Amino acid sequence: MFKEFVETKHYSFHEGFADWRDAVRAACAPLLADSTIEKEYPEIIIEKVEELGPYIVIAPDICIPHAERGRGVNGTAMCFMKTEKPVSFDPDDPEKDARIFVVLAATDDEVHLPLITSRRATSVAGMATSTGMQSGHSSASSWRICSTSV
Repeated sequence: MFKEFVETKHYSFHEGFADWRDAVRAACAPLLADSTIEKEYPEIIIEKVEELGPYIVIAPDICIPHAERGRGVNGTAMCFMKTEKPVSFDPDDPEKDARIFVVLAATDDEVHLPLITSRRATSVAGMATSTGMQSGHSSASSWRICSTSV
């Protein structure tokens, strides 16, 4: 399941982030590096979270950063990021902390909605947590888990 992330280099591992906005930007960085998205895409996600609250945290430790309508998106793709330390989206609610990020980028709503509602993104996040990537693993051991899960 992680094969496409490995092949496209759409993955990253980090110690942690003091601010969730920096985490969203870092999670999007591999997509920006290959021009799948534009610089504005992470900022659009951040604006939406500031407006609507942490809707992108779908379960404790699991975050799916995304925005609608393809603004700032050149291609459809997903990207994976794992942090050692939880990233807080709401200091008063630890259930809004995340360590597993699966960024979704889609060119339009016809692609965006099926990508969001598909089991694919949640399966990736669930697989990451069930294989032990959620806590206590270094980037090197997380990479081994990714490599054997392809």
